[in-house]
Amino acid sequence: MEALAFLQNKFAVERNFLYFKFSNLSYINC
Repeated sequence: MEALAFLQNKFAVERNFLYFKFSNLSYINC
């Protein structure tokens, strides 16, 4: 269970990071 929670947290962090990065790129392009 711990490993599964760790992986879920890892993917959530990476997804949030990618969303932040792409929203920054679109903001800069505008």
